[in-house]
Amino acid sequence: MDGVLRASNFDQNFDEELWYAPLMEGELALPAGSVPEPFIDLEDVADVATAVLTEPGLHAGRVYELTGPRALTFAEAVEVLALASGLPMTYRQISPQEYTDVLVARGVPREAAQHVSEMFVMMARGVIAGTTDDVRAVLGRPPRSFEEYAVRAAAAGAWRR
Repeated sequence: MDGVLRASNFDQNFDEELWYAPLMEGELALPAGSVPEPFIDLEDVADVATAVLTEPGLHAGRVYELTGPRALTFAEAVEVLALASGLPMTYRQISPQEYTDVLVARGVPREAAQHVSEMFVMMARGVIAGTTDDVRAVLGRPPRSFEEYAVRAAAAGAWRR
C-alpha cells in the first residue's frame, strides 16, 4: 500500500471557485467562526505527492496529514489577502443555513451546498484546527506559509480587477 495524503483546506481556495467571487466583491461570508484552519499550499501537496509516489518504499502504509505551518482564522486569512492584493476585503460570519442559501443562489445544488456547510460545522468544532510536521517529514523543509501564497498569488494577478 502506498502512503495516504489527507490535506487541510487549500490556500488556493481563495483564488479559485466559491471563495474567489465573494472576495472580489469585497466580503467573504462563511459559517467558519473563530476556529483556525491550517490552510496548505497546493504546491506543497503536489511536492509531497511526488515524493510519496517516487519513493514508495519510504512511505508505504504511512498516512500524512498535510497542513500549513500555522492555523489562521478565516478573518485573519482575509486580512492577509487584503494586504497582499491591495483590495478592500472583509470576512463576516454567517450561519450554516445562510451559507447553504448563498451557495444555492450561486447555482450549487442544494444537497452539495448542505454538504459544504456541514464541513464548516465540523471545522467549527476544532477537529482539524491543529498543524502537523508531515510536510517537513516528507520534504525536509517546512510548508509554505499562507502569507507566501498570498503574495505569490497577488503578484500573479489573482485578485486583479
